[in-house]
Amino acid sequence: MKDKRILNIGEDCDVCYMLIRKNILGPIQDHIKLSGSEYIDLGDSYGRIIGDLVTYKETTIQNLSTYTRMLYPNVVKVISELNEKGYVEKFHKPDSKKKIYIRMTDKLKKIYDEYEESATETAQRHFSSVFTDEDLNNLEYHFHELGVLLHKLDNVSIKPEVKTNPSDSIKKAIL
Repeated sequence: MKDKRILNIGEDCDVCYMLIRKNILGPIQDHIKLSGSEYIDLGDSYGRIIGDLVTYKETTIQNLSTYTRMLYPNVVKVISELNEKGYVEKFHKPDSKKKIYIRMTDKLKKIYDEYEESATETAQRHFSSVFTDEDLNNLEYHFHELGVLLHKLDNVSIKPEVKTNPSDSIKKAIL
């Protein structure tokens, strides 16, 4: 029997994601685009990778592929382009000469910091014009609690359900 709560969570998650992109991220990014920010012009795939580099500081291409849920060849392509533009650097750690690690350069950090500052200022104006103090307190509380709950899913993998053909069971019983 299906748990209706899980179906509701899935639907609410989809709605929240759409509303966040439409009513928060979209307007903020549109405002920043008008300011000519170099970061926004890089595109969504670049933004996802850069966001993870901000979070993880240094990581491998394989990890970026996992974090962003992008195909490995696509991540390699983006990293190569970012490297050519001087936005990321590749390096080896002394204990692992085979693995290639990636990190942001100071050039990209500067662009990202400018973007973050502009996004924060825009969000402050946008939210302050729409939400009351009580609304902001509620949003802060619930997003924090959601984050706490979702961290329970860290390092949990969903194993595919193996469905057997009924005739396979019969064959095994006979043999």
